[in-house]
Amino acid sequence: MISGVYNLRSVIYILLIFAIPIFLNIKGYEYNISISILSFTYVCISIIYYSIIRFSILTWRSGIPIFYLYYFIIQPVILNNPKDNNWGLTISDISSAIYLATLGIISFFVGVITTRTNIESMSYKSNIYNILESVNNYKVIFILIIVGGVSNILTLFIGYSAENASATSEAGIVSVVSFFITIGMLSAFSNYYLTGIKKYQKLALLSLFIVVGTGFFQNSKGAILMPILSIAFLKYSIDRKLPYLGITLIFILYIFIVYPIVSSFRYVKQTFLSGIDNIELIKYYINYLISGEWFDFHIGDSSAAINDLDRGLLYYFGVIIRDSGTYIDFMGAQTYYYALVGLIPRFIMPDKPFEAMGNIMAQRYRVISDYDFVTNVSPTYMGEFYGSFGIFGLIFGMFLCGYLANYVDTLIIKRKVNWLLPIMIFAIGWQESIIGQSILPFLKNLITLILFLYLLYITKFIKINFK
Repeated sequence: MISGVYNLRSVIYILLIFAIPIFLNIKGYEYNISISILSFTYVCISIIYYSIIRFSILTWRSGIPIFYLYYFIIQPVILNNPKDNNWGLTISDISSAIYLATLGIISFFVGVITTRTNIESMSYKSNIYNILESVNNYKVIFILIIVGGVSNILTLFIGYSAENASATSEAGIVSVVSFFITIGMLSAFSNYYLTGIKKYQKLALLSLFIVVGTGFFQNSKGAILMPILSIAFLKYSIDRKLPYLGITLIFILYIFIVYPIVSSFRYVKQTFLSGIDNIELIKYYINYLISGEWFDFHIGDSSAAINDLDRGLLYYFGVIIRDSGTYIDFMGAQTYYYALVGLIPRFIMPDKPFEAMGNIMAQRYRVISDYDFVTNVSPTYMGEFYGSFGIFGLIFGMFLCGYLANYVDTLIIKRKVNWLLPIMIFAIGWQESIIGQSILPFLKNLITLILFLYLLYITKFIKINFK
């Protein structure tokens, strides 16, 4: 059976090798950009193929090249035409960006293969695993869901999802603690899949209802779909069977429900509801859902929904490559200074500077207005490395990413802490294309969670009896 799976992967790999040049010829792309696309695509597919055989598709070793392959090639080149970009980039600019991205992915792979042996020989004995695995306790799951669920609802009023939200210490604490319900939900589903015990199923469905429900009120496609997709990934991590039906249903849900609702209400909100208070906004949103007016907004328009996934990452990377060191000075360690400052809680440092790198770099490269302090546009790992230290920063930074990928895959994902696997996989896209910041803010949330679990662990709080 295993050899059959490998043979199928080999056939798919060979078909792609021959299909891509034919496709580029049909699209009529020029020679230079065609060669850059082929180089990048072949390198990514080869790394993904190697990583899947050695480990699994749900890893950072395969996940990072899959991410770049989608946002740098499939979305802008296969589904659209780079000539039509509105970023002021020429085909030559885009080709140069893809060539440098190829160099970055190769550096990533070198980091993977040169550090693999050292990391795999590390000891797994660590108290942190006892803390992480303590989440499997029913009482801990219950506490995480209650604490995280209350915080998740509060984000609608005082968190970063609230109307007219500001970066206060209260908003920061509520937004971070709301992440706990995701942990509780995934652990509840994990325990239900493994044991079949109904009490875990009840907790799992309750938490899913809270997370998806608040996702609708946050008017966020990611907050609605990511919990459902993470459950599909969790199921795969347990039985190693790709949930084709689940993924198909999620895609249909996105096209026909989530995309029309979120996109149409954003239009309604910006056009007619500017300045309305949170309570009235929630009431209006409930009435809007019941009315069904959203049903006519691009309903079933798969091309609009798919294009909505494109975050312009290739073109932004192209702008960074074109302008850095020519029109704009390299940022040096400034990006990491802001990221480190971001780790300090605001109640400790109330006057800490605004540290959203996705916003700071976007202003610097004139992607957004100088007066826009809200919008985050992700520079990606590669863009941040190049914008900071040039080509050597790109090479060395992606090499370190390869090392980090090995570390995460070997010491976390392979460890089979099931609830943590989907979170670590989503961390790739979470910081790259959604939040638009360094990986350090993600680590801040993870550290907060571990400290909270450690408090439960050392105080024996989990021994309280629940009826």
